[in-house]
Amino acid sequence: MWEALLGGVLGPLIRLVPEVLKYLDRNNERTHELNMQAASLEADKAKYSAQLGMAELQADSANYTTGMSALQEALKGQFQITGNKWIDGLNMSVRPLITYAFFSLYAGVKMEMLYNGATLIQIWNETDMGLFSGILSFYFMGRVFDKNGR
Repeated sequence: MWEALLGGVLGPLIRLVPEVLKYLDRNNERTHELNMQAASLEADKAKYSAQLGMAELQADSANYTTGMSALQEALKGQFQITGNKWIDGLNMSVRPLITYAFFSLYAGVKMEMLYNGATLIQIWNETDMGLFSGILSFYFMGRVFDKNGR
């Protein structure tokens, strides 16, 4: 008798278990599908953002290249040879003379500091290192560009 009663109660409950599992499975599938669509949407956003960034970079690069060619043309226009060797020599010597004058002034100030008792660490500091590394890289990179014909 207990078996019949237990079978009568458990039979419908056992029959409901697959239906409950199907419901939970469909719910999980829907949640998973929503998560996949959200991830796909985020991936599309990232892709279009990267494409937009690349387009902006290409536009900036084109502007930079155009600006550089305009700068190069302006620099070429400054060093036209006139045929008069005195004027051409003076024109070509302006930058080196200014460089030598400022270096002499700089060296004179540093020598005066050394003469007045400053230590070498006080004379040669991080600012001086940055200044001279900038000057040296400017001149040596200029030679590289001149040799490559840029």
